[in-house]
Amino acid sequence: MASYDAIVLGFGRSAKENAQVLDELTGQFGEALPQLLFFAPHPDALEQVLALNPALASAPRAENFAQLALHISATLPGEGREARETETEQTGRSDLAGAKVLIVDDDIRNIYSLTSVLETYGIQVLHAERGRDGIALLEQTPDVDAALIDIMMPEMDGYETMRRIRGTAAIAHIPLISVTAKAMKGDRQKCLDAGASDYIAKPVDLDLLLALLRVWIGRSRSRAESPEKILVAAN
Repeated sequence: MASYDAIVLGFGRSAKENAQVLDELTGQFGEALPQLLFFAPHPDALEQVLALNPALASAPRAENFAQLALHISATLPGEGREARETETEQTGRSDLAGAKVLIVDDDIRNIYSLTSVLETYGIQVLHAERGRDGIALLEQTPDVDAALIDIMMPEMDGYETMRRIRGTAAIAHIPLISVTAKAMKGDRQKCLDAGASDYIAKPVDLDLLLALLRVWIGRSRSRAESPEKILVAAN
């Protein structure tokens, strides 16, 4: 096997696909895994990587690739690493605190379980059991930071719900994460074509979901802050 000093990875928008690439690399190189350098459109991509590949936190040179990807201070293994993990968890909670998320799902059990988790992160959760009700809620509360849209719903499925949201100017900007029990090839693209910002399959991986929410809530907040910054600059 050829030896490498580093591997540069270009990450797309799907955390699941990013994780699959890393699984292949770790399987191929094992303990000889070279330094990993990430090129991604958003710094939260690294959080998605670590959420899906916890073993990477203890991989050789893990501090180096974290420093390069996020421009944070390198720390030593052992106690330093534990402190970093605690700081990361606290930062993750503060990043999500105060956010407003809508869950659209016809199964109240799913709504209850997701709400229980999200509220521990300080997220305000709204919910609807029908696509039409979800759209109405968004129109009433356009400051929602992100919406989780179940695909398999009666009357109006998730695809149609997302298409209508994207077709309504006042709420078209809201990040939509489609949640589906189907995992067939092409399902992700079908969700994206219907207007989804991202995709997650059932049973929901909570670490992945939280990572996705950090990405999209961060973008939603940046978008909301931009006009304010423009007004301040103009004054």
